[in-house]
Amino acid sequence: MKPIFNDALEGVFVTDAEGEIIALDRACERLFGYQADEIAGKPAALLLSIPDVASVDAYFGKHFAGGITLQASRQRIGRRKDGTTFPAEFSIVHTKTSIGNSLFVGVIHDIKRGASFKTALHEGEEQLRAVVDTAVDGVILIDSHGTVRMFNPACEDIFGYRDDEVVGRNVKMLMPPPFHEEHDRYLRDYRRSGVRRIIGIGREVEGRRKNGTVFPMELSVGETRHKGEPLFVGIIRDITERKQFKKELEESAEQLKAVVDTVVDGVILIDSFGSVRMFNPACEKMFGYRRDDVVGRNLKMLMPSPYHEGHDQHLANYRRSGVRKIIGSSVEVEGRRNDGTVFPLEVSIGETRHKGEPLFVGIVRDITERRQFKEALQESAEQLRAVVDTAVDGVILIDTLGTIRMFNPACEKVFGYLQDEVLGRNVKMLMPSPFHEEHDHYLENYRRSGVRKIIGIGREVAGRRKDGTTFPMELSVGEARHNGEPLFVGIIRDITRRKQSDDQKESLLKQLTQSNVERGHFAHVAAHDLGQSVRMVSSFCGLLSTNYGNQLDERGRQYVSIMANAAHAMQALLDDIVEHGRLDFETGDAAWFDADTVLEEVLRSLGEPIERSGAVVTSDPLPTIWTIQVRFARVLQNLIANAIKYVEPGVTPKVHLSVTTTADEWVFSVADNGIGIHPQYHARIFEPFKRLHTTKEYSGAGMGLAICKKIVEGLGGRLSLESSPGAGSTFSFNVRRRQEDAQND
Repeated sequence: MKPIFNDALEGVFVTDAEGEIIALDRACERLFGYQADEIAGKPAALLLSIPDVASVDAYFGKHFAGGITLQASRQRIGRRKDGTTFPAEFSIVHTKTSIGNSLFVGVIHDIKRGASFKTALHEGEEQLRAVVDTAVDGVILIDSHGTVRMFNPACEDIFGYRDDEVVGRNVKMLMPPPFHEEHDRYLRDYRRSGVRRIIGIGREVEGRRKNGTVFPMELSVGETRHKGEPLFVGIIRDITERKQFKKELEESAEQLKAVVDTVVDGVILIDSFGSVRMFNPACEKMFGYRRDDVVGRNLKMLMPSPYHEGHDQHLANYRRSGVRKIIGSSVEVEGRRNDGTVFPLEVSIGETRHKGEPLFVGIVRDITERRQFKEALQESAEQLRAVVDTAVDGVILIDTLGTIRMFNPACEKVFGYLQDEVLGRNVKMLMPSPFHEEHDHYLENYRRSGVRKIIGIGREVAGRRKDGTTFPMELSVGEARHNGEPLFVGIIRDITRRKQSDDQKESLLKQLTQSNVERGHFAHVAAHDLGQSVRMVSSFCGLLSTNYGNQLDERGRQYVSIMANAAHAMQALLDDIVEHGRLDFETGDAAWFDADTVLEEVLRSLGEPIERSGAVVTSDPLPTIWTIQVRFARVLQNLIANAIKYVEPGVTPKVHLSVTTTADEWVFSVADNGIGIHPQYHARIFEPFKRLHTTKEYSGAGMGLAICKKIVEGLGGRLSLESSPGAGSTFSFNVRRRQEDAQND
């Protein structure tokens, strides 16, 4: 009985037949302020105020019927130890002990406390209603016939109905087929059998909104009772977004699988014990195993020694200590194929977790080709080093601050420094003034502006040897990059001997030029003097024929004619020699002129042979050019005259003059339909007095092309020929353009 007293929610006390208190529970101790042992043996009237004491005494004295309530739930006034009173509800029951003694059990309920409980209960109901009304999930309450009793605001948002449009109607209005048709039958079966199918569980179903659209939802159904009637509470969550997310997640998983299955690199997934969980097609191709041959087996089957033996121990160490050695990094190891061959591979290992279990993802790449390329590159580097070390030219490498990084043996020989004396120092130590002072400034400007001045070109500069002497050298500078940093490679050639040779050549050239001038003068004077004699012979032949022709017989007149013709031929030859010799010492002034105008003058001077032969001379539009006009005209005249002369009998000469303009020169070409020239004579015909035909076949002294060649070369150009017998000839010569003229195009 004592445990019951101690755990009671209301106050309980026990008295004997005389009304003296035998026991008092803790609730009574709290209500009245007495301790049980303090009030034991005292009359129960102490717990009641007057006049209630007399009323209770009368009840104790009057009623002794066992097991009946003497006073059922009567409101009385309780009196505490401190004298304060409080309204209470008393129930007194009479009973007997096992030996027949009467006992009275009193139950006391503090009315104020009961009122507080009712208030709390009311507040709890309001709080519960607030929770239901503000819940994110829908809350719907139906009875056993499916009639909606409650429809919270979240349901209104989910289904699109107002509360008053749903409450009182059958819940199946919110269901699409087949749930709509089956719901009433399900409730009838449940009322009849009591067998639950969905009560107490959650599942995914479909709901129908007011606008008729159907959506996925998660439904959890619970059962409660009110006044003996079963009620069903449904918690509803719209899972449209979740389903969409799940769909996207599945699509993403499919895409990821497609990536893994099609990626070039191998992808292997293993657990913490080394068992293979995934083995993609790239791995199948790389190792020569099918997926089914590998999944579920230990990864070390793909490893040669010593990786094969050490792998399990490595995983065991990691499980025990958690210390990573290669996880999160990339390493080069070796793999073993199904056929037993070993190959180099690069493995990047990452760690993930699935259901709390660590998994390791390995990205595997066959680096056989890379390794071969690396070895070839190393071999190439060694070969390049050997080339640099044995090169005749000096090779020097500097950075953007001018610090020397490489100094090959040829540089040691050129400058007289050992490599160790130069590396790490500024390259300007190898330069005399003014290059020594300017070099750092030049590099600074290049770092700032990126504008190149000497990079990519070759030029002649001066170098300074260890002994302080300077020497001419040819320097070619190129730029390279290493780890994103620019480096400059200088190729150096000591040109001391070349300069000396050039000086000797220049001196010799001056001597030869002077000799040519002197020879030209001599040829000019000699030809001029001989010309006087030839002209005298020609003149006397004319006088002899005129004054004494009648006195000569036919043979005599024939002799005079032969002498006259020979004199004329000799005179033409001497005129060509004079002109050829004059080219060695006479120079003209270059000027701008219209080449078309010059061509017209040339054609006028050739009017007689053009008219006699019926020649057709055409031309492309010609440019305005800068050169010596009289010599340009002489070249055109000789080439066009030859084109008209050297044709087969009965063939009308056709001559065309064209021009091609390049960045540096104009190239003029004179093409004809003549007899052509065999390639073996192409060089010979430009020599003085060289002829391929007799004077009876084609007249001339054999000096025309020699004069053209000398004029063109004197103007800094070249004269060339394209020809073959019967196919005509094309003579081409170029005239150099001035730089400023080329820039103005």
